[in-house]
Amino acid sequence: MTHVWDPSFDPEGIGETSTVGIVGGGITAAQLSTTLARLPGRDVVLFARSPFRVETLEANTDWMHFSSVVEKLHAHPPASRARSELVAEARHDGTIPPYVFRRLQRALEREQIELERSEITVATEAGGTVVATCRDGSAFCLNDLICATGFGSPYDGELFCNLREQSALQTDYCGSPVLDDETLRWMCRDGTLSRIAVSGAAAQQVLGPVARNVIGARRAGDLIVGFLESELDAEKREAEL
Repeated sequence: MTHVWDPSFDPEGIGETSTVGIVGGGITAAQLSTTLARLPGRDVVLFARSPFRVETLEANTDWMHFSSVVEKLHAHPPASRARSELVAEARHDGTIPPYVFRRLQRALEREQIELERSEITVATEAGGTVVATCRDGSAFCLNDLICATGFGSPYDGELFCNLREQSALQTDYCGSPVLDDETLRWMCRDGTLSRIAVSGAAAQQVLGPVARNVIGARRAGDLIVGFLESELDAEKREAEL
């Protein structure tokens, strides 16, 4: 039993005639199941307890323009519960883009993948296999059971925990960093701005639900570079004086 994002997970290590169970209903589970099902000798069971949700993008396109909808986000206090809930409501978590869903549908129609809609309640290792028992009473004997589910809070990682415990950086709701909306710099507990700036999921309470993708990375880069350039310009002016 493993998670698809575990560093030790290697899809090449799965046997050509293995029976594989995959837990999840989003893009990662769909991609992994269709990839593993390409070998005809393999049996793939996809455990997806909820209906599939198909979305082209992970959030409404309004969030990509960083205009009025982001201003509504910034109307709430930094790192607040209100900001967190607004971002969570806007994100299309657990969805599958149309092109991946079409591939999954074809595999299901060809019976390359078996779909189990019930939830696994017990998974027991037995003699080199895993017996997965579901809520509806069905049971599956698997050679491999792979979780392709999402993560919890992005602020529960080791890096964030260490920063919270060993520095003067300020955090708030669920451990989210208190950031300056203009520069993405992490604020200290005394209200001053630190030299640390963030991007990605750590910046989602400033940039919104697209903070995790390429558009969000570009926006984060613009803000951080803009701040650095302004500091360099200020240093040059001081040197000239």
